[in-house]
Amino acid sequence: MKQINTFALASGDPNPVHLEPAIACRAGHADVFAQGMLGMGMLGALLSAARLRRFGVRFLSPIALGDQPRLYQTGTRLRELVLTNEKGNIRIRGYAELN
Repeated sequence: MKQINTFALASGDPNPVHLEPAIACRAGHADVFAQGMLGMGMLGALLSAARLRRFGVRFLSPIALGDQPRLYQTGTRLRELVLTNEKGNIRIRGYAELN
């Protein structure tokens, strides 16, 4: 939860669905969840910015509070990037094209 709160402050994203459990529940979620851009940033940390041409992701499902994110990449110039939870459920799928 601390990482979610810190990211909300740093990014200027105070959306209460990420910060307040009652609001997240009213929106149909079991609990608060991480901002999609936080997960995208985790995947981006796998890459060397000096070589990056393109970077894109698709948010498939929320990163739930308590998830233990796992990051995977395959390929060399064109990389597939995947963020899963500890059960293997894919949360974010993306790609990066490197020089």
